[in-house]
Amino acid sequence: MSLSSSRRFARINIPRMVLWLVSLVVVAGGYLLMTQSNAKEAAVYASGTADYPKLFAAQSGSTVGGLLIAAGVIGALLALTSMSITWRAAQAPEFPAPTTHSYDLDDLELETEDESDAIDEPDAKDTTGTTAIGEAPATSPR
Repeated sequence: MSLSSSRRFARINIPRMVLWLVSLVVVAGGYLLMTQSNAKEAAVYASGTADYPKLFAAQSGSTVGGLLIAAGVIGALLALTSMSITWRAAQAPEFPAPTTHSYDLDDLELETEDESDAIDEPDAKDTTGTTAIGEAPATSPR
């Protein structure tokens, strides 16, 4: 087999194809089961007989058919999601490999505290608004 034809087969995702196939089969089977069960249920109602085992079997078949349809749709959505994720990854531009850099700590410029921003203790004011027990506040809001 040539190299170009082997690449084509390398791109085929077998599990995803199986998921698509199983999803479609489950949806089709669920649809058939639901429609047949609905027809049987309608026949029991139309006959006017009290054949409860047939009625309950038909109702159960309708429910299981609907659940199979839902499971098949979820499988198809999962397959579609995986396709979109891998397609996006395949379309992304390739970035060059990161290079490693070593930094010397002596070359770094560290910020130093500006002395003009420092607050002297006598100039500091209590801005929290709290006072000790028994003291009156410095300013009154009245």
